[in-house]
Amino acid sequence: MSLLRSYRILRFALLLVAIMAQCVALGSFSILLIASTLAALSWYVTEGPRGRSIPPWISRLLVLVAVMFSVLDIYGPVEELPLVLGGFVVWLTVIKMYSKRTIENEAQLLILSLLLMAVGSLYATDLLFGVLFVLWVGLAVWVLLLYQLQHGCEVMRAERYMAVPDDTQTPWTRPVTGKKVKKVFRNNAIAYITLIVMSTSLFFVLLPREKQSEFLDDAFSHDSGEGRMELQPDRDIEPSDRQVMSIAIEDMNGNDVFMSQGLRLRGNVLDAYVGQGVWETSNQIPTSVLTSSDSFTPIRKWGDIDPTMVMHVDLHQPMSRVYSINEPVSIETSKPSRVVLNDANGTMGVGVGAPIFQSYTLEVNYQSTISTPMMPSAGRYQNEEVKLLTQSILESHGINVEHIKNGTQDDRVRAANIIAQFLRSDDFTYSTDSSSLSLAERNAYSQQNDPIRTFLFDAKRGHCEFFASAMVAMCDTVELPARIVTGYFVDRWDNVNKKYVVLDRDAHAWVEVETSPFGWDTFEPTPSSEGSPTWQEPLTILQSARFAWQRWELSWQSGVVGFDSAAQRRLFSFVKPEWKEWWSTQFEVAIDASQATVRWFQIGVGGQLWFTLVLLAVLLTIIAIGIVIYRKWRVRASLQLSHKHEYRVQTSNVEFYAALVQTLKKFGWVRPQSVAPLAWSKTLPISKDAKQSLEFITNAYYEVRFGNASLTSTRRRELRKQVEAFEVLIKGVSNE
Repeated sequence: MSLLRSYRILRFALLLVAIMAQCVALGSFSILLIASTLAALSWYVTEGPRGRSIPPWISRLLVLVAVMFSVLDIYGPVEELPLVLGGFVVWLTVIKMYSKRTIENEAQLLILSLLLMAVGSLYATDLLFGVLFVLWVGLAVWVLLLYQLQHGCEVMRAERYMAVPDDTQTPWTRPVTGKKVKKVFRNNAIAYITLIVMSTSLFFVLLPREKQSEFLDDAFSHDSGEGRMELQPDRDIEPSDRQVMSIAIEDMNGNDVFMSQGLRLRGNVLDAYVGQGVWETSNQIPTSVLTSSDSFTPIRKWGDIDPTMVMHVDLHQPMSRVYSINEPVSIETSKPSRVVLNDANGTMGVGVGAPIFQSYTLEVNYQSTISTPMMPSAGRYQNEEVKLLTQSILESHGINVEHIKNGTQDDRVRAANIIAQFLRSDDFTYSTDSSSLSLAERNAYSQQNDPIRTFLFDAKRGHCEFFASAMVAMCDTVELPARIVTGYFVDRWDNVNKKYVVLDRDAHAWVEVETSPFGWDTFEPTPSSEGSPTWQEPLTILQSARFAWQRWELSWQSGVVGFDSAAQRRLFSFVKPEWKEWWSTQFEVAIDASQATVRWFQIGVGGQLWFTLVLLAVLLTIIAIGIVIYRKWRVRASLQLSHKHEYRVQTSNVEFYAALVQTLKKFGWVRPQSVAPLAWSKTLPISKDAKQSLEFITNAYYEVRFGNASLTSTRRRELRKQVEAFEVLIKGVSNE
């Protein structure tokens, strides 16, 4: 049988997919590499030209070794026990793949593949596992149906060998099947797969998972928006290409916006200098608590401002900060939560203990100057050497330091630009590697209690935090209010999805200077050199593909893994079918009627269960009666039986002839009502064998229709087979 030729390769593919899925769930590349290699070699050993297998005693010994290693791994956290079980089943499957190919071993391998996927489903949340799981389900249905055919063929051969005497040479046999076996097999497989997809989809929608995804478990572990910054010259910053968020910017008309100057995502503001290179957020700044939801919530701020842009943010990892460009006006979150607003600088964060959301939308007022309700009253940086350096730089450009505090906005902007340009000059170097520091520079950092002073005069190299701290320190010494802003700077634009792609390496610190009362302008003191957050290159093809996969992973985590009751309500409200309200009303009426009946009869909970079972039985009975009525109608319509003969002729007895009529219609032969069936059958242009078969079936029909004969179930099955054989004869002639 040609169908069985693909059984072994598909069975091997099913096992390989299950092993790969389990290794993805375990997150172990080493197990994936070793197990996949051994599984691939098993095909050559057991299915190749030699067809060998390992002895049973070696197989048992290997299983014992796998058990011993698994027992050693059991002594760990309880939550890791499913992982230990998953690893053990992987090795057990690989060992079993080297066993002798028998029907029993084939069944055990299929069960092991099912066990691999079941165990992996307990803890796997990756999109790749989901893709492999869907692929495995489709393969499993196909392979299980093929296994049934394979098992039937093997049983047939075994019974034939047992029936033949030992001294008789028994030739190799092939299973005998009809010509429709491929079509029936394909239709059954498609029907099973469709049923599985529909039932699992219905189960998924109706039964949400209340446990939050791993995305929400550790909300504060990856957020770079800390409320404290310590300058540590010996701390290396390792740039990471892990995506943290994607951002789409639109104007108020819904048009995509690309900002050529890049995005500065404000996360936190540090305005208090503690000393020894430590900056903090002032503890005396007032805050407000907002209750966000899936509709826009106004943000209380100083003054009334109108939104000019809308930014949609999808987080790829948990964040405790709410990042925004310029001044946020209102916020919309994917799930209700609490947002804490810093009234002094407009930065926001998620409240302690509040639910972490995976996406949010901000209406922002994008202007060059950020307005805040009050000046920060925090500690100022003081150092005479730094003050003299700043004064000399400003005076060399014709700026009187004494007039800066009460100077005009242009004077303050000019002074801040001069300081930023000084730090961006060739005298300073951007570096995230502390190994580049010389011995003299390391001694300077260790001997001084002021890393900022050492950076300005001795080292003159460091990452963005040093440059931002140095500029704020220089501004403080000349009484020019300034503050450090931490967040992300990005100009990495994905032209396909019209979004900005923010990576972990884009974390940045820059400076805001108060150039007018309550008005703060942005300044960049960090040089735009290679490796700097302000030095970014266009996306490559591989990066675009990786970011696309990460977007799918985010959709999988939020839409599938994180599908809870809130997501279910959003789905139902999005669909909004016209019959939804009617069905809801009818369902409530039925529930009320059921409860009223139970109360009237006073039958209690057990009686209510009995009453529900009776209703289900009645419903199933009605469906069964409907099926029987439909079959009778179909037979009467095919044979044109009148109602007056129905009391004499049971439709089940003539159903075989209705099938014959439908078969003849396929080939364009329809009997006129004026011609008797037997006389008409003799006029058909078919072969002699087909005419004999047709005459035999017609005579059987005459016996039932006009002779009042009653057929047994065995006789009805024989006649149906005769109809199928007749169709094969006609097809054979038409194909020739």
